[in-house]
Amino acid sequence: MNPQDVLVLAAELGIGLAGFSSLSAALKSRGSKNHTRYQRARVNTLVFSSLGVALFAYVPMVLALALDDPGIPWQITSAIYGLWQLGGLIEHLRSVPAFRDQPDFSPGQVSIAAVAFALSIALNLYNVTIAATAWPLLASLACGLVVAGSRFMQLVASLWVDDAEPSAE
Repeated sequence: MNPQDVLVLAAELGIGLAGFSSLSAALKSRGSKNHTRYQRARVNTLVFSSLGVALFAYVPMVLALALDDPGIPWQITSAIYGLWQLGGLIEHLRSVPAFRDQPDFSPGQVSIAAVAFALSIALNLYNVTIAATAWPLLASLACGLVVAGSRFMQLVASLWVDDAEPSAE
């Protein structure tokens, strides 16, 4: 499979996760008008990660049309996506202490997201400085999908838990 096919697949997965997350959030909001800050932060991380993957999967293909050197599009995209992921990691770590007392707080999910963000940043840094090829960016996009996927699983699980709880009427 060539890199362009993998990029298109990653973009489609990112768009799909963003779409399903908005559908899940809409279903969740039907039953409850009170979303916690933690739930909103999870949805924000999910949308941030999935749309980042969808956006940055297409950037190297567009840049390849304009540039002659085959390594430059990968380096430029890795530099920008690395900064994107750095912003995501900072926001993610900044929001964690405020949510530790939430009943649905999951340290494992927080760790998965933090490690995936950090690994993605390292892969992009390696690609910008040394590699100038497709695989580090593709691996970095996969890390973004891991973050989005873990948040999506939490969102779906919260739908099941809320539906299973008896109403207090």
